Amino acid sequence: MYRACLPAPAIRIVVPGEPFGYNTALRSWNKTSVNVLRWYNKVRKVFNAAGIKTPLFADSAYPVYLDCRCYFSSGVHCDPGNTHKGFTDALFYKSVGPGDKYVGGSFDVPFYSEDNPRTEIELRGWYLRKKYKHLITHSWLEALEIQKDA
Repeated sequence: MYRACLPAPAIRIVVPGEPFGYNTALRSWNKTSVNVLRWYNKVRKVFNAAGIKTPLFADSAYPVYLDCRCYFSSGVHCDPGNTHKGFTDALFYKSVGPGDKYVGGSFDVPFYSEDNPRTEIELRGWYLRKKYKHLITHSWLEALEIQKDA
């Protein structure tokens, strides 16, 4: 059985700092893999502080849509698609359900903000709407206010 996912409302989270791109560095232990794991932990801490416990859950009956908008500090940066993949890996561990197999969504072209690099995330899905109803917002201003209060 499949369920439709309405486009709005969404849970919106802002992860401060330079967006980080996923890569295959985790196959071997090196300096880059340490940085990837450090970034995963940062993402999880931001989500946990906002009241969203990780790992998140998605399956064929309850897919999740993760939309990603990256604001880089300069023109030298990773691919926004790699940042999107990094978020799905950081938030959907394989040990809970099917992992990120049923996570969809999109990523935008790169945006730039020299003073405020960040990644804006929107999460949508029936499971998330039910479990985190109190975090659903209709605007980015609401999302920032919820994060400030957390």
